[in-house]
Amino acid sequence: TLDFDNGQIGCSPQVFGPNAATLQTGSKRDGGYSLRLMVDGATTVTDGGATRRAHCHTSLTIDPGQTKWFGHSLMIPAGNGGVGSWWQLIEWYGTPWGAGGAPLGIYGSGNSFLVRYLQQGGGQAYFAQRPYTPGQWYDFVWEIKASFGGDGFARVYFAPAGQQPQLIGSYSGRTIHDGMPTLRLLLNSYSSTANGVPLAAYHDEVRLGSSMGSVLPR
Repeated sequence: TLDFDNGQIGCSPQVFGPNAATLQTGSKRDGGYSLRLMVDGATTVTDGGATRRAHCHTSLTIDPGQTKWFGHSLMIPAGNGGVGSWWQLIEWYGTPWGAGGAPLGIYGSGNSFLVRYLQQGGGQAYFAQRPYTPGQWYDFVWEIKASFGGDGFARVYFAPAGQQPQLIGSYSGRTIHDGMPTLRLLLNSYSSTANGVPLAAYHDEVRLGSSMGSVLPR
């Protein structure tokens, strides 16, 4: 669980630039704090000049053969701009990092959330899309079976905060790439197209559990 209410970030930031990962009290889904991940396209140091990133490695994992539920609340503040179709918000990555890319994730494009599956070796499919309003919190719930084979799946539920999440998309098939012993959650604000403006994502109420009810915000 990462609800940040103990005043600790609770994940391992990898950030480029000052104040890229900070706890916030003024905007939160519930409780006392949320985690803001922010890059500034004008000043943030980049990894080789290609991308501007702030992300946090969590300890939340799904091992091969396991089926788990995952809940996560996300808010995009007003004032973000210049965002192309490659703005990473959350990813189910692997360990070691970089082993074939992130099989599952939520991305931003314009004022929409996109849910993506990435094939090993390239090729991708967006299997859900929903618009968002800046400044509004949204709840995502996933049911994921981690698998190297065809019995894997991901089902994604979505709602504005305070409403019951509804199924918006599903994927069936392999959900772990070769070289990944597990799926591990990565919280992001990570883009190649910040274009000189601050680019922030607020994360809160991050949970793994055995049912939808166990991972909804409390």
